[in-house]
Amino acid sequence: MGVNIRTTFQYLDTAEKLWRKRLERDEISEAVEAMISRISFLDDRNEGSKAKEARADLIRVLSQRSGLSQELNELLLKTLNECIVPGEDSVQNLEHQKFRLRLLYSQMRMQALLEAALAMFRSNPDSTQSLEWICKVYVQWAADELSFDSRELSEEADRFSEKLLSLNPKSALGLLAKGSWLYRQKKFGEAADCLRNHCNKNFYGALILSRSLHQTDQDPAAAAAAASTAAQLLEIKVKDAAAKKRLKLELDTIRAQSLYRLGKMEEAAEAVEGAISSTEKALPTEMRLLRVKINVARRQDLGNVEEEIDSKQTRCQCRFRL
Repeated sequence: MGVNIRTTFQYLDTAEKLWRKRLERDEISEAVEAMISRISFLDDRNEGSKAKEARADLIRVLSQRSGLSQELNELLLKTLNECIVPGEDSVQNLEHQKFRLRLLYSQMRMQALLEAALAMFRSNPDSTQSLEWICKVYVQWAADELSFDSRELSEEADRFSEKLLSLNPKSALGLLAKGSWLYRQKKFGEAADCLRNHCNKNFYGALILSRSLHQTDQDPAAAAAAASTAAQLLEIKVKDAAAKKRLKLELDTIRAQSLYRLGKMEEAAEAVEGAISSTEKALPTEMRLLRVKINVARRQDLGNVEEEIDSKQTRCQCRFRL
């Protein structure tokens, strides 16, 4: 028994020195391999607490590195999942849960992010961290930009936003989620009021605000401004090229229609041209009709200007004769 313990101690000591030496030399792959061997060794001997410490070391090493390969990111996520204990309120467990949420968001794995945030919320219903992540996912889901189904989001989204706002009445994500829920209920005016001052950094909130204002058709200037804000955020926040083109066309359409209603034909025409440049397909029927209306209005304006010029020239000629 004594030899076994001594052998185990010697192996663990050597294994730790090895991965630390590899790390000092910036040999990350070799260091990770040594750490994984150490974890496997401890798992085989049912050394639960020591194996957990070894996994925590691996998480710490990987989380401090930038530009991890997909393989190492998957290993990091797997190790986090193995370390996190539902319901445990230790500082380390909480930090691992928060880091897992950030990691999933960085990888845009939104369904897994939602599930992890819900699990964290069930363990601690008064955690604003988990509620903010749930609300963040919901805003994108409410904009119809996530393809998965969720009973919690479809049936309980207002509960999560209200809970977050009860804990933090000024939470921007809570207000964005509330406004997005109102939008889904087709309460467009209330949605716009809720979203109006909280969309400067959230693309999907700005998108829903644009749609809500466009639907009410009461404030075209605000709709055009919201669409412009969303278009600026689109370039930064959305990485998928196909989604970016589709959303740019939608925002250009909202902006063009709003500017047309305001009588700003030149700006409306520019928005239509922007929509044309953002799609390789034929323009939607509504945009083709709008383009015709704008051109007609511009010709009428030009005709009015020419008529006014002729009238002034005629008056000048009459005065000259006199």
